[in-house]
Amino acid sequence: MYKSYLLRLWRDNSPGAAWRATLESITEPTERRYFADLDSLVAFLLTHVTGTGRSPPEEDHC
Repeated sequence: MYKSYLLRLWRDNSPGAAWRATLESITEPTERRYFADLDSLVAFLLTHVTGTGRSPPEEDHC
């Protein structure tokens, strides 16, 4: 299996703001996921790499 993503990271200028992320699939152009923090991003990636079940729910807004 092959997966390729475009990763975007950003955070607000406010002190202590969390990093936010989007992953956009290169192999499936309609697949885009939003993450409110880096822990959610890492959990999603680990789920897909290890195949340990369902992925975390998608975030609607960041």
